[in-house]
Amino acid sequence: RCHGWVYYVFLAYLAWHFLVQESHKKGGFPQQWLRGSFLFRLFADYFPITLQKTADLDPEHNYIFGYHPHGIIAMGAIATFA
Repeated sequence: RCHGWVYYVFLAYLAWHFLVQESHKKGGFPQQWLRGSFLFRLFADYFPITLQKTADLDPEHNYIFGYHPHGIIAMGAIATFA
């Protein structure tokens, strides 16, 4: 038997998914306030990560970035975009 609150959380998620979010139109769900935060920068500075740009990408298109090694928590991929 499902707890009553789980049903309402699921309904709220479905409403958000179908009525509010537009990540499929914008190419993602960027959180600029998070990316510019002190903790995010501290996280990125902790790991010695560099991003090597090999080509210019058109900002009008969507892209998929592959990342290896990957796992449950992709710390390097997160810090790359800090």
